[in-house]
Amino acid sequence: MPEVDRIFGIRICVFSRDHLPPHFHAFYGEYEALIDIREAVVIAGGLPRRKLREALEYLAQNRNDLLEAFYQLNPQFRQL
Repeated sequence: MPEVDRIFGIRICVFSRDHLPPHFHAFYGEYEALIDIREAVVIAGGLPRRKLREALEYLAQNRNDLLEAFYQLNPQFRQL
């Protein structure tokens, strides 16, 4: 599991052989949320409210890097 970053106890990960839409996984303790990179919405799972806010703030500041990480690990989706 490629960990892209770790912020405020949240592990930010992007997987290879994943699915659209471009997203990242945010892990905090027993919680996991899949967050759409372009739309900044949770598409599955969840996090405690404060941790979700922190993950979304991270996304706002790192959107291009997260998209690039997703497409590097999932090149089949780059042209779609």
